[in-house]
Amino acid sequence: MKKIAFIALISCLSVQAEETTSSNGIEFYAGASAVGSWTSSDFKMDYEVNEGNFPNAQPWAKHKENSIGRVGAGFAAGIKKKFGNTWFVGGELGYTLSRAKHHHNFTAAEDMESDLPGNESVLVSHADIRHGDEWALSLKFGKDWNSYDVYGILGVTTKNIEIGYSIDADGYWVDHGDGFDVSKKKRAWGAVFGLGGSKKINNRISCSLEYRYKVYNSAKKSIDCRALAEDAFKAQHDNSDRNFKVKSDKHELSLGITFNI
Repeated sequence: MKKIAFIALISCLSVQAEETTSSNGIEFYAGASAVGSWTSSDFKMDYEVNEGNFPNAQPWAKHKENSIGRVGAGFAAGIKKKFGNTWFVGGELGYTLSRAKHHHNFTAAEDMESDLPGNESVLVSHADIRHGDEWALSLKFGKDWNSYDVYGILGVTTKNIEIGYSIDADGYWVDHGDGFDVSKKKRAWGAVFGLGGSKKINNRISCSLEYRYKVYNSAKKSIDCRALAEDAFKAQHDNSDRNFKVKSDKHELSLGITFNI
């Protein structure tokens, strides 16, 4: 709670410096905001089974989905060009500090090809998915009504997704101390759609409220577990790779006090 309160306080105290509009109608701005977000993380792990060694086994495809709520901070800088007396268009570069992560545990029945009765519920492996901070480049277009602005947002965004997979060294299925942990990063790209509005407090300071929806392409990684698994497991198992796929989207609501430059 202290961290959330601190981020909110910093965001409320942040301002954007704004000069009066130049004769060509161009304005520059930079500022910060508090960001509440809800990330949907759709995770899938699959691999093939060597049927020659495990005739009773079947290929696995494990699907897990988590929704993660976070409070973070956003920082942005941009340019705004007015047309006529009311319409405007602009570009903005933004950075969102709002990391989301979740953890999955897999039992022997879920993540081992060998079928040994009575041990299906034993935990053997783990997956960790981490969504990193985001950069976004957006186009804003809208209309002024006296001291109010209303606008649409359209842009592109990117973040790193880190996929970790581990075999517990203390698990029943492995030799003690012979577990392993591997981690792979994948950069994901997506699109941004949103709506926003702002109100001028004076000629230099504005208050804004924005909603953004971010949808990302799938982050795919294959982790080579053959050599690691051969050393870790004491029971017979299949030495296939683990294939991971993470698909995510995100809802954001940001509130900031902004000063124009």
